[in-house]
Amino acid sequence: MKKILIVDDDKDIRKLIEISFKLSGYKSVFEAKNGKEGYEKAKEVKPDLIVMDVKMPGELDGIAAVKLLRAYPETKDSAVLMLSANGQKKEIEAGYKAGADKYLIKPFSPIELIKKAELLMKKISNRNNRKKVLVPVNVPVFQNRILHESA
Repeated sequence: MKKILIVDDDKDIRKLIEISFKLSGYKSVFEAKNGKEGYEKAKEVKPDLIVMDVKMPGELDGIAAVKLLRAYPETKDSAVLMLSANGQKKEIEAGYKAGADKYLIKPFSPIELIKKAELLMKKISNRNNRKKVLVPVNVPVFQNRILHESA
């Protein structure tokens, strides 16, 4: 079962996203109200997808939180969908540089959110599965040879 973590300081946005995922069949949906809380919750639940707002008050905004999540072994492979009310190119580039996989500009439709999230989770899952595939290495095989010395 896929685990979703929603990190946004706006309670109404968190609720809208939570309801959207639950109506789409996702049962394990977790919330955090700022970057620091989101980072701690992600370490605890190890989500498949993190929906992260960019601008939040407190010690960590969304960009800083994503950088930390990418550095932590248990969350480095989680899919990250950044949300922003500001579609400025500089902010979007900062999000991708921090480790975001996809960006969605507010306001967004819940249907668009779910579509992007599902495509992203599928893409990340495929990428992670390819990392786990063991590739056989060509190792030369030497046949046992018995050397006979002639007298």
